[in-house]
Formats: sequence, structure tokens, C-alpha cells
Amino acid sequence: MKPFFFFFVNLVFLLLVVAELPYVRDFCTGFVLPRVVTNLNKREIYSETDLKQEGFGSVSTVREWPIPRYLSRHNITLEAEQLLELLAQQLATFVHEFDFDAAQFETQALILRRKVAGLTSWVEVMFLKNQQIMARLEFLHRMFCTLNSAAAYLRYFTSERTEQQLLRSLIQLNVRLISLYNFRGEPDLLVPRFAEYVTTFSRRLDIWADMNDKLQAVPVSVRIMVKAQFDDSRASLQHLASYSPKELN
Repeated sequence: MKPFFFFFVNLVFLLLVVAELPYVRDFCTGFVLPRVVTNLNKREIYSETDLKQEGFGSVSTVREWPIPRYLSRHNITLEAEQLLELLAQQLATFVHEFDFDAAQFETQALILRRKVAGLTSWVEVMFLKNQQIMARLEFLHRMFCTLNSAAAYLRYFTSERTEQQLLRSLIQLNVRLISLYNFRGEPDLLVPRFAEYVTTFSRRLDIWADMNDKLQAVPVSVRIMVKAQFDDSRASLQHLASYSPKELN
């Protein structure tokens, strides 16, 4: 009995210590940031971003949670799923059918980064062995890091030279491909015209690849970026296509 009691006391102490750490690991860079979100709840996540826009996959971004307060207190797993999806919905509001609202995203990027970091620190302590919750967290990281890097690249590569126009198109495509996944990080076959989107984007990528092969005197930095964006697009499209073979073949 004593060993069990000792273990329980130490576990509680560990959770309390982690909850009070003044810093959290940044999930994109690995750097350490000051903890901003501690007692995270749906109201805090919801407060900073307007969720009136729709268009991310088949999921409405205007979604209320009809969950009684007592259920949230007694079902911590459900609470975690709600928080992860609600924050993913916020990120989804910046992704439209034809473009990514990079300027608007950058106005809220720091707040969103800290929210994701705070939620990450809690989820990694409480649900490290829960594969479903961790998959949702991993996709949330992927969403934020993709949007964050895309916004930075679009701000930096602004030339009207052909190779930079191509690079910007690839960046926008990689952001757009995120909308073909659900918030669990799985290809969302419920998205209207899912197979058509995958086919169209794949053909577009082939055309851009031919265009890229014909470009000359491209700066090394741009060529490296273009290749990285092509690789990401190819990998995502192949993954998406594998989930809908009948429609795409």
C-alpha cells in the first residue's frame, strides 16, 4: 500500500509542477516561450479570433459546443478533443477556397502560437499515450506551422519574376491541401468534390513542374524553396489520392 501511495503523491506533484512551469516548448522551432495559456478553456481559445468564416473542408467554423459544464469537468478526454478542434477551427478561418489570408493570420500569429503551445504542454502531460488525442495535436501543429511558414515566405518572396510567382503558387497550394483533411489529420472524404480537387491539384502540379524545368538563372535560395514546396505537395497529394482510389483512377 505504501509504494502505491508514494507513487500517487509523486504523480500529483509532477502534474502540479508541470502545470506551473513558466515556459513551454515551441512546437515549430523547438525554442522555449513564456507560458501564456495556463488554465486553458474554450472561452480563452475562442476570444481572439472571429469564427464567422466557413469553407475549411466540410466542417463549419461557426460551431457551438452544446456540452454541459459538468460534463466537461468529468470527461477530460472530451474536453481535450473540444479544445483541440476549436483551436484548429480558428486556424481554418484563414484558409479560403482560392487563397490563404496571410496578412490577417500574421496579425494573430503570436497569440495563436502561444495558445497552441499552452494547449500542447497540457495535452502532452495528460494524454501522451492516447493515440487519438496525440494525432489531433500533431495535426494542429502541422496546421499552425504550415500557415506560419507560408505567411513568412509570402511576405519575403514578393518579386514578379516567374520563379517567385511559381513559388508563391506552390505555397498557396500546400496551404490549400490542408483543407482536404479533417481535424484528426485524416483525408476528409466528406469534402465536396474531394476526388476532383485532388485530381485537379495533381495535374496543376505537373504543369508547374514542367514550367519549373524550363526556368533558367534561378537563385539557389529560390530553387531550394521551390523543390521543398514541390516535395510537400507531391507527398500530400499522393496521400490524399490513396484514400480515394476508385474516384481518382
